[in-house]
Amino acid sequence: MSNNLLSLLANAQTPEARARLIHDAQLQNCLKKDANLYQILRAAAIPHWFNQDILRALLPNLKADFDKLYDQLITSDFVETIPQIQYCRIQKFNRKWILEDLFNREPEKFLSLSKLAAKYFSSGDEPMDRIEWLYHLIVSNDRMEATKHLWKIAAKWNASFSYTELESLVNILMEQVDSERVTGLAKGGICFWQGQLALQTKQGDIALQALNVAAQELKQDTGLLAKITRTIGKVQQELQDEPKEALKNYEDALELYKRIGDWLNEAKTLRIIGKLYYSREQPDQALEYYQQARELYREIGYSFGEARTLEAMGEVLTSSQKYHKALSYYQQVQSLYQNLDSPDSLWYGAQAYRAMNKLYVFLNLPELSKTAEQKAQELEERFQHQWFSKAKNPYNLSDSQYETFKAIFAEPTRTDISCQKVKELLKALGLRDKMGNKLKKIESQRDKEMKALSVVTLRHELVYKGYELPF
Repeated sequence: MSNNLLSLLANAQTPEARARLIHDAQLQNCLKKDANLYQILRAAAIPHWFNQDILRALLPNLKADFDKLYDQLITSDFVETIPQIQYCRIQKFNRKWILEDLFNREPEKFLSLSKLAAKYFSSGDEPMDRIEWLYHLIVSNDRMEATKHLWKIAAKWNASFSYTELESLVNILMEQVDSERVTGLAKGGICFWQGQLALQTKQGDIALQALNVAAQELKQDTGLLAKITRTIGKVQQELQDEPKEALKNYEDALELYKRIGDWLNEAKTLRIIGKLYYSREQPDQALEYYQQARELYREIGYSFGEARTLEAMGEVLTSSQKYHKALSYYQQVQSLYQNLDSPDSLWYGAQAYRAMNKLYVFLNLPELSKTAEQKAQELEERFQHQWFSKAKNPYNLSDSQYETFKAIFAEPTRTDISCQKVKELLKALGLRDKMGNKLKKIESQRDKEMKALSVVTLRHELVYKGYELPF
C-alpha cells in the first residue's frame, strides 16, 4: 500500500470514504495487472447477478481465455456468491462505484453493455428476468417504449397482488432514479409505482413523496397527472386522515379528466368523492356526487358502473333510515345486473339481494326477506357455475385434468397429487416447454406424489403465467 494511499485513508472522514479509496486502488491495480480482467469486472457490474453465459453475452468480442478470466473474477475481492440462485454478483458498494465511473466517464460503453444485458434478459420468463430486463431497457433503449413495458408489468403484478415481485421491481428501478440516470417519463413511472406500492403497504409519507415526484415528472401528460393526483388524494384520505386535502386532489383530478374527455375516470372520481363524503357522515353531499356519477355512467352506457353507484346510494339511504327509497335503488340495481348477466353482475347482484334482505327485516317484511335471501343464494350458485366454466373451458381441460388443476390450488396444500397427473396437465396447457427450470425439475420427479413445496412452486408459476382458479 503506497504512502499516498495511507495518507488519504488517514484523512478520510467516513468508513464509506475509506472503502471507496481502497476500491479505487484495487481497481487501478486490476487495470495495470490485466486489462481483460478489468474489462470483464466492469461488465459483471452491469447486471445485479451474473454467470458465464451472461458475461459472454455482454462481451462477445473479448479475445482472451474466457474461462481463466472468469475463474480469476469470481475469486477476486469484488465478487460474492448468491447461494439461493447459484449466481455471483459484484459486492454492493463496489458495483455502485464501478457503475458511477463507467456512466460518467464512458457513457457510450455503459449504454452498450446495458443494451446487451437488456437483450439477454428479454427472453427470460421468470420475474427476476423481467425485472432485470426492464432495469437495463429503461436506460439503454427508447424511454417511451420502456416506460410502456414498465406500466404494463407493474399494473399486472399490482392487480394480481404480486407485491413481492412489484417491490423487487420498484427497488431495483429506483437505483436508476437515485443515480440520476433517468428523468422524465421513466423517472415519473418508477416513482408512481413506488408510491402505489407504499400505499399498499401503508407507508403514507413515502407514498406522498414518490407521487409528488411522479406528478412533477409527468405533468405534461394530463391523463397520467390525473391518475397520480387522484392517488395522492387516496393516500391523504386512507393513510394521512386529511379529508380536506384529499378532496382538493380528487377535485383537481376530476377537472383534469374533464379536460381530456375521460368520462369513465371522471365518473369513477365522482364516486370516490361521494364515498369520501359518506365516510365523513355527510350523506347529502355523498348522494349529490353519486347522482352525478350515475348520470355520467348512464350517458356513456356503462351499466355496471351505474349499478355499483346505485348500490352506493342505497347504502347511504339505508344508513339514513330511508328504507323505502333505498329499496327502490336496489330494485333498479337488480334490473341492470339482469341485463348484463355476467359473472361479476351475478356476484354483485347477490350482494344487492342481501342488502335488500336487511331492508325487509327493518321494514318487518319477513316473507320478502326470505325471498331476497333465496334469490341471493341462487345468484351465488350461478356465479360459481359460470366462474368454474370460465376457468375450465378456455384451457380445454378434461374432467381429470381439471381436478388436478383444482387440487394444485387447494388449501391447505395437498401432498396427494399424482406427479403423472401433473405432467398430463402441463402438457394439456401447452406449458411443458415454457415454464422454466422450476417446472422442468418438477416434471423430472420420480416420486409418485408431489411434495408440498413442489405444489406451492407449481401454483406460483401457474399464476404467473395467467392460470388460476377464480376464487
